Amino acid sequence: MQAIATIVLTVTVFHLATSRFSFGLEAQEEACLPYTLFVIDKKDTSVALGDFVAFYADERTRPWFEPGTLMIKEVRATAGDRIRIEKGQMFINDAEVDYGRIDPEVVSKIEEKKKVTPSFDREMVLEEMRFWVMGNQPRTFDSRYWGPISSEQIVGQAYPLF
Repeated sequence: MQAIATIVLTVTVFHLATSRFSFGLEAQEEACLPYTLFVIDKKDTSVALGDFVAFYADERTRPWFEPGTLMIKEVRATAGDRIRIEKGQMFINDAEVDYGRIDPEVVSKIEEKKKVTPSFDREMVLEEMRFWVMGNQPRTFDSRYWGPISSEQIVGQAYPLF
């Protein structure tokens, strides 16, 4: 009887842990963040500046990422922040962003895969429940190229392990 109770307890604890938490792994050819493994808290969908968030990609990330692909990026701007990309350089609230330059190699890949010459110059103020997410490497594929994500895409907070 004690063995059955132990098994039931183990299964219950495992279920509770996996229903709230999962793992995210940086598996891209060129890493966009300085971390490799994250714990994702699926119950915590709050978002603040500087947080790492896990979210599902949408159509705008094609052809590199299929819709529904789990991605992790850092939140660099939230509702009310002004985003400006001008002549290939990005600004948030008029402050130049580290790693904010539009990378010519990424643009070249977009041109090749999508058969279009994109223009990334834009200016916008983020609406409620919209977030500007980025990696911190020059060639990361992020909001600079596909715009803000919505709160509906967010899976949860992502906490780096290493």
